[in-house]
Amino acid sequence: MYKVLIADDELPILEGLRTIIDWNALGVTVCAAVQDGETALARIEELQPDLVLMDLRMPGLDGMDAIEAARRHGYEGYFIILSGAADFSYAQRAIRSRTSYYLTKPIDEDELEDAVKTIVTELDTRNRRRTQAERHGKASLLFRLFTGISTASSDELAEYGLLADAYRVVTCESYDLTLNRSGGHLLPLLQGLGAAVTADDITVVENREYALLRGRAALQQFDAALLAARRSPQLPHGWGDAFAALGRVVSAPDEVVVSYCDATKLMQRRFFYPAGRHVADERDLPAEGAAAPIDAARYSKLLTDCLQAQNEPLLHTLLDELKTDLTVGDRSVSTAKLRLGEIYVTVRQQIGYLYKNDMTNFSGEGASVRQIDEAPNLHTALDFLARQFMAFSAQVHTNSADDVVTRVQRYIDRNCAQPLKLEELAPLFGYNASYLGKLFREKAQCSFNEYLDRARIEQAKAMLSGGSKRVYEIAQELGYKDVDYFHKKFKKYVGVSPNEYRRTPAEPPKW
Repeated sequence: MYKVLIADDELPILEGLRTIIDWNALGVTVCAAVQDGETALARIEELQPDLVLMDLRMPGLDGMDAIEAARRHGYEGYFIILSGAADFSYAQRAIRSRTSYYLTKPIDEDELEDAVKTIVTELDTRNRRRTQAERHGKASLLFRLFTGISTASSDELAEYGLLADAYRVVTCESYDLTLNRSGGHLLPLLQGLGAAVTADDITVVENREYALLRGRAALQQFDAALLAARRSPQLPHGWGDAFAALGRVVSAPDEVVVSYCDATKLMQRRFFYPAGRHVADERDLPAEGAAAPIDAARYSKLLTDCLQAQNEPLLHTLLDELKTDLTVGDRSVSTAKLRLGEIYVTVRQQIGYLYKNDMTNFSGEGASVRQIDEAPNLHTALDFLARQFMAFSAQVHTNSADDVVTRVQRYIDRNCAQPLKLEELAPLFGYNASYLGKLFREKAQCSFNEYLDRARIEQAKAMLSGGSKRVYEIAQELGYKDVDYFHKKFKKYVGVSPNEYRRTPAEPPKW
C-alpha cells in the first residue's frame, strides 16, 4: 500500500478528505492528517509518504512554503495542492516545486480520484523501473544506456551486438492522444522505413518504448528513407497512427543517454508542434536557456481591444504572435497552458465587465480552461481561444453592420477613463489616424478628443449624482491628472461646476 498524508487547517475538510474517496481501493492508506504547515513538514520528513494532499492557506507555515521546504530537504514524493481559488502566482511556484495537481475547493470527488489514480500508476511505473535496472540481458543493458545509470564495457556491448560507431534513440506514441496508448507502434514504424531493428532493440522506460538504432551507414540509410517519407504525399506503412521523436546521432555508448534525453524532451514538447506533424528530431529542440516570460496582461489588453473593435484579422494576428512567443525557448507545456488559461480568463472577465448585460449563455471559466488544458497541441488550444473570443464578440455586437465611427464611439464610451489617443486607436480599427479622424468628425459632428471629453463628462455626471466620491477622485478616475482642467471641461459642457451639479443636477445639454 502507498501512503498519503493530508494537511488542511479546517477540521471538517480534513475529515472529509479521509472519506471522500475509497483510499484502500486505490491501494493507498492515510498515514497522517494534520492541520498546519509546520506539522505537515515534520511528518513528511518522518513518514516519507508517497503522496501529500496539501492545503495552501494554513496558519504559520503555509502549504506552498511547506512544499518548497520539503523539496529542499530531499523529499521526492508527489503533491496535490488544495486551494480555495485559482492563483497564478501559487501555480507558478507549484510548477517549480514539481507539484502534480492543483485542485480548487470545493474538491470534486471524481477529479481527486482521477488524480490519485494517475499518481498511483506513476508510482507503480517508478517501482517497475527500479526492478528493470536489476534485470540481466540486452533489455537491461539498453535500459542502462538510455538512462545513464551505469556504463557498459566494450565486451558487454559486443556480446549483445551493440558495439557501433554511431547511435540514435527513437521513441513514439499514438498520434491520437485520446487513445492513451504508446505500445506496439515503434517496431512496425521503424521497419516500414527499412531500419535494421528487431524487437530486442526496443525496451520500455517510464512506460514508453524506446529503440536504439546504430551504425553510421544504417543511420544514413534511415535518414534517407525518412526524408523520402516526409516528401511523400502518403505516410509510410506503420506511421498512420504514430508520432515519432528522434534524438540526435551520437558516436559513443556513454552518449546514448543524450540522444535518449532528446527524444524524451521532444515527445514532452509535442504540444508545441503543428497539427498533423508526425516526426520531430533534434532540430526541433528549443534553444537552451530560460524562455522569456509571456506578458499575459499585454495580450489580454490587446485581445480585449480587438473584440471591442470587432477586428477579427488583428485578433488572429495577435494569436499568431502569441503562438510564436510560446514556442520560442525552453518553455514547459504546463507553463504555456497556464498562460493561455490566464489570458482567456482575463479577457472573458474584462469583456464581461464592459458588456455586463450582454455576456450570457457561456459556460463557466472552469470548463473552458479545462478544454485548454486538455488540448492535444498549441494549434488546437489557440483555435479554441479564437472561436471563444469571436463568440464573445458576436454576442456583444449584435449589429455587425455598424460603421467604424459607431464602433469607435462605443469603444470610447466603455473605455473613456483610459488614456485614449486617436493615433493608437486607429490601427485597432484598421485605419490610419488622419483618415479616421476625418471620418469621425463628419459622422459625429465633433472631433475625437471632443467626443472623448463628452463621454468622460457624462460618466462624471453619473458618478456625481450617484456616489460620494470627491471631485478630485472622480477627475483622477476619469483620466484627468489636473483637477482644475477637469473643472474647466465640466463647466464648459454642463454649464455649472461639479460641486454645483452635485447639489442641483442639471439637465443634460442638447449637443
